[in-house]
Amino acid sequence: MDLHSLDPTSHMSGGQYVATWQYIFAHFLQGFWARFFGVVFLFLAGYFGIRRRNFQMFAVFFICALMVTFIGYPLARLVGML
Repeated sequence: MDLHSLDPTSHMSGGQYVATWQYIFAHFLQGFWARFFGVVFLFLAGYFGIRRRNFQMFAVFFICALMVTFIGYPLARLVGML
């Protein structure tokens, strides 16, 4: 696998890449959608951790929930994306 293909700026311009993340932070990672995604990720973490006993997936979804609820919007404001 070529690592260059994982670079998002090889598929779009730098300005378009920044605009995409600004849109995501402005519309999905605050308010209702942040709470929705946080609850969904916590549910999935509980499901995989308790029911399926897959602790790796539990950790992934739990970290995603933490990132959406506590890091997403404040980080975007700190960096100046919002």
